[in-house]
Amino acid sequence: MLFTYILVLLIAYSVVHFNVIKEMNLSGLLTKLLVIQSTQVLNILNQNATFTGSKIIIKPHVNKSNSKPSFAMEVQFGCNGIEAMLIYVSAVAAFPSSWKKKLSGITAGVILIHIGNVLRIATLGFVGVYYRKFFEYFHVYILQGMMIAFALVIFIVYLHYDTSKTS
Repeated sequence: MLFTYILVLLIAYSVVHFNVIKEMNLSGLLTKLLVIQSTQVLNILNQNATFTGSKIIIKPHVNKSNSKPSFAMEVQFGCNGIEAMLIYVSAVAAFPSSWKKKLSGITAGVILIHIGNVLRIATLGFVGVYYRKFFEYFHVYILQGMMIAFALVIFIVYLHYDTSKTS
């Protein structure tokens, strides 16, 4: 099963980098959706966020006790959650189960990973505005690892769902 997982993961990563797939710009569409939804979450949290292309700009409300400058962040290919999705999809595809269960698990898992990534990007925006010196640390070391851990947790839940339905 480990060999199958590695093989499926390598194939998935290769497919993402095919010119035909790149021309379809699925990654760009995913990034655009992520930017729009993350901006909406930031606005729900009263952060005065806007976006242009794949850049999110946050202009905190200024009052006497708060003079925070604007903060902008660019959501790039590696930030759109596709790696966590590929890791998860490869794990589900490699696990011995019916294709019907795999497809429902993949669909639910990809949606949950995307929601987690929206929250991750919104959190990074918040950190960038209020704790700017910690932004890079949160971006590279904490929240990136949490996305992979989140994909693993979703896979464990999928395994529980899959095995509980067959028992």
